[in-house]
Amino acid sequence: MLRTLCRSLLPLLVVSFSFTATGCDEEVIEEDMTIQPKPDLASKKDLSMGGADKGMVEEDMAEEEADMAPGEDGGGGACMADGDCMDPAKPRCDKNGVCQACLADMDNCPDGEYCDEANGFVCAKGCKDDKACNGGGGADAGTDDGGVDGGMMGGALACCDHKCIDVAMDNANCGKCGGACNMGDSCCAAACIDSQADIKNCGGCGMACAFANGSGTCGKGMCAFDKCTMGFDDCDKDLKNGCEADVAGDAKNCGACGTACDPVPNGMAACMGGKCAAGTCNMGFGDCDKDAKNGCEEDLAVSAGNCGACGTSCMAVANGMPACMGGMCTAGTCNKGFADCDMDDKTGCETDVTTVKDCGACGTVCAAVANGSAACTAGKCASACNVGFDDCDLDAKNGCEIDTGSDGKNCGACGTVCGAVANGSSTCTKGACVATCSAGYADCDKDPKNGCEINTNTDLNNCGACAAKCGAVANGVSGCAAGKCAVASCNGNFADCDKDAATGCEANTDTDVKNCGACGNACAGTCGTAVSETMAVLPTGWNFNGNASYDAAAKTGVLTPVLTNQAGTILYKRPIKTDSFDVSYDFLIGGGTGGDGIGFIIQKNNAVAVGTGGGGLGISGFTGFGVELDTYDNGVCGDASSNHVAIDNLTPCGGGPPTPLYVNNNLPFQLRNSGWHTCTIKNDAGVFTVTLDGTTVVSLQKVDGYAPGTFYYGFGGATGGSTDRQEIRNVKITFPSPRCL
Repeated sequence: MLRTLCRSLLPLLVVSFSFTATGCDEEVIEEDMTIQPKPDLASKKDLSMGGADKGMVEEDMAEEEADMAPGEDGGGGACMADGDCMDPAKPRCDKNGVCQACLADMDNCPDGEYCDEANGFVCAKGCKDDKACNGGGGADAGTDDGGVDGGMMGGALACCDHKCIDVAMDNANCGKCGGACNMGDSCCAAACIDSQADIKNCGGCGMACAFANGSGTCGKGMCAFDKCTMGFDDCDKDLKNGCEADVAGDAKNCGACGTACDPVPNGMAACMGGKCAAGTCNMGFGDCDKDAKNGCEEDLAVSAGNCGACGTSCMAVANGMPACMGGMCTAGTCNKGFADCDMDDKTGCETDVTTVKDCGACGTVCAAVANGSAACTAGKCASACNVGFDDCDLDAKNGCEIDTGSDGKNCGACGTVCGAVANGSSTCTKGACVATCSAGYADCDKDPKNGCEINTNTDLNNCGACAAKCGAVANGVSGCAAGKCAVASCNGNFADCDKDAATGCEANTDTDVKNCGACGNACAGTCGTAVSETMAVLPTGWNFNGNASYDAAAKTGVLTPVLTNQAGTILYKRPIKTDSFDVSYDFLIGGGTGGDGIGFIIQKNNAVAVGTGGGGLGISGFTGFGVELDTYDNGVCGDASSNHVAIDNLTPCGGGPPTPLYVNNNLPFQLRNSGWHTCTIKNDAGVFTVTLDGTTVVSLQKVDGYAPGTFYYGFGGATGGSTDRQEIRNVKITFPSPRCL
């Protein structure tokens, strides 16, 4: 028999059960059960049904329990506790069994917000409680709450209507939330105050009406002076310092402003109870005659009749005269040869100060005399010296202080000074003066008249000591320095690089690859003043780059063969330090339809590169300078002749030829097809001179931008759309001084 359980959720969680044979519209059996909010539905299994019906109800209740899992409808459905709400956006169960985003009870809103249940259980800006306003609500506590003062005032804050309020000063919430002050009052220190009349808060909180030694009043929020305290007065008429004058005790304003007491000799006038009176005496003075007219007439520090106090008279002193010093009775002035050593006025000047125990003064004991014996003469310690010693300073305290056997200023007797010695000093030995030479000097001739005549630091014949003679130096001149034999100077291009006088000037800086041109300048290649290459054999020191090659049969370096669009360079493998130089070489151009020409260059790039072809002559594009022998008229950048010489900056001009700095179109012969010729180039620190077969074609031309440096040397050539064989031989590059080549 089919049974169907029909159910619905009511606000009070009432469950209805219906039983029919075929559906819910036939025989209906209903029973309402209120489900209590417990963690499980165990109580539902206790329904009073028997037999099969009871089992079916339990089965259907289990289905209902599974169907109604908390939070299954997104959190807005039925719940019994927060744990039943599964939607993270609605984690709280309200009293009606509905899941909400927040609840005021144990407010779960973030810091700086509270749960606004009136507007749909949402988190709104504002404080939850007082703790949130006073640093207990997280990083933004008391600041992000929508309050009037933002929670930034100094006192403790209260959360009033979800706003942080300083109840110590807020008129609407004075002392507590809702504690509003009356109209015209101000909230001061959490209390409502009439700031129009309160002298402690006149016109505003903390604005007290205060006057020194006086009182004030407050009216309409403004302070006003009232009166001075008894015994005080406003003598300077300046209310800023109040009643500044003490007329009861001020000698300058005694009893009234401007009433000054007369001065008292050796003392100070006084004002007592507003009346002038005799004041106190200055320290060390006293009013011994009790006569106010002459004031404090007695000097108690020196008066023997009133010593230290009125009426204290000093007694007579043995062997002297009594005195008062600093208010104390003393023995005063002692008779000659006596002193008050025990400082007892009763015994007076009791000590004889002419003995060795008290010589001239109390306790001055004549000590044992060094190198002699002690005595007291006329109140001063004296001494008698042993043989060989003397009291040259006449001071008994240090006795016979001078050993006349060794003292150079008192040699043999007081005042006998050992005389000066040239380049030395005189010493006293056994009571006689003896010469001693200064460091670096010697008395080689043993003549005391000229003292220490030899400087052993520099003398070649007495270097370091008498008769120590320095020998000859290889490739140089010997010398003596600091007492040691050394190299004074080197001949020609030789140098003392190892600083060893025994080897002399061992390095030839013209050829020494370890000391080329100067000590320590090491070369990777050779050291010299010239690079020469005849091309008689394959030159190992040169690179043939691009279309360049060596012709063993012709014994020449070929920059371009008789082909179109050829470009080649012949470059010396190592860079050379360059200031000035002379270059000469033989060249041959021709045999084709007319190539572009060749150029000698110095460049900073490398030893394997090839520049732009055609009008670039294989040298354009380098960083440096060159001298071109141009055989093609390119019609650009000053290239207006097929037979000219130019000095170039190797930077491309117009994307092609090197940039000309100077051009000469008037040459003594045709560069092409006219046989072998010789070109010479002289660079004198950036001033260039060029000759062709001895004829000057460029004279003293200054090259802008040239500066001494390290350059790669070589030649370049190119043909472009025409052809020519372009070759060189007998290359010689000469430098003014030795360098690494």
